[in-house]
Amino acid sequence: MDRKYLPAAAIIILLAAGAFSGIFSTALTGFQIASRTAISLSIASITKGELTIFSFPGSVEVFSPVEIKTEFTNTGSVEYDSRTVIQIQNFTHYPLVSFYDGFAHLKPGERRFFKATYTPNMTGFHWILVNVTFGGSTLNAFGLFFVNPLQPIIIIKPGGGTTGGGGGDGGGGGGFPGFPPESGAADMELVYQKSVKIPKGGTYDIYLEVKNTGEVSLNSLVIQAKSVGIEFDIIPSSIFRIPSGGSQIFIIELSAPKDLEAGEYLFEFTVAGKELSRDGAIHAEVGELSLKEQVDQRIANYLFILQQADSQIKVLQRKGSDVSTALSISGQAHGSLDAAAALSQEGKYVEALDELENTKSLLGELIEEIAEIVALPVTVVLPAYIPLLLIVLVIALLVAVFLIVHARRKGVELGEYELGSHGLR
Repeated sequence: MDRKYLPAAAIIILLAAGAFSGIFSTALTGFQIASRTAISLSIASITKGELTIFSFPGSVEVFSPVEIKTEFTNTGSVEYDSRTVIQIQNFTHYPLVSFYDGFAHLKPGERRFFKATYTPNMTGFHWILVNVTFGGSTLNAFGLFFVNPLQPIIIIKPGGGTTGGGGGDGGGGGGFPGFPPESGAADMELVYQKSVKIPKGGTYDIYLEVKNTGEVSLNSLVIQAKSVGIEFDIIPSSIFRIPSGGSQIFIIELSAPKDLEAGEYLFEFTVAGKELSRDGAIHAEVGELSLKEQVDQRIANYLFILQQADSQIKVLQRKGSDVSTALSISGQAHGSLDAAAALSQEGKYVEALDELENTKSLLGELIEEIAEIVALPVTVVLPAYIPLLLIVLVIALLVAVFLIVHARRKGVELGEYELGSHGLR
């Protein structure tokens, strides 16, 4: 190459090298952008969520609050609305009550905490169903906890003070007209719910069981109560007698007028009898409850009371008491409660509340019938065929005696004949 062309050639080579370098750089930069864009699009299409917290106690005592905590996390890469629902079910998966969280808008990585508190009024296993809806998807989780029987809240010891306040001294029972005199120490246990939630304009029925754990009967039992703001009714109004080892149920209906301000109220009562009397108190929280929540609460509560009444009927039946009327009323109450539950499942909450009033009326009849059975001495009820069977047995016995006597006479006559035939006198 001629030297005079070297500068031009060098310029051309430099230009070519610069052009190539620029093209390569642009191509690499373009790949990186395209690559990042492609990843961004891929992540944007993922809708994911995870229940990062689901905690609750494994077991509690009946009437003690159960705190259920949940936390839902948006683990995807897009924003969406989510909602958490916590439902309590009995062991057969019958819904008892549901708690609804509000809708929450969650960005990627954000969390939503939701807590529900449930107070069980029946023993046994309970299911917890957590349902989370988010971005067109659904997440379900189940939990299981056990409710233990209630330990006595008030224990009345003979001749001494007790939890819950003062009262008469424990001591021997002097008996009651129509019953034989009794001697020994009086003792009693009261089992009841310590706190309740009452809807404004609604009611709550409390189960109160009086157990006679003393050596003598408890006679002429009544509940004397007082409250400011809360209205009440007690079924039965009085109990004639609870024998030693027996028990009886009271239903205390607490009502909150519609114009009553929301807040905490104290309901105080005294169980008073000929032998003993003691005080108790129930804390009532008055607030707003939806129709569904009212129905769920009353169904669960009435089911518990009915189960306790059925258990008492079985005990009385084993002791020989006539419980035919109580069994009939219990069957009607179960049918009414099932009807109310069916209406609730259909979303007919007003109709369900009306049916629950019928259930409540039947429960009142049942409790009063049981109180009458408990008060009476145990009598053995014989089947209708027993008297006839006794008559047949008496006749058979008389015939047997006649045949035996007749056979003996024949034997004597035969002996005399044999002796006479041989000339023996």
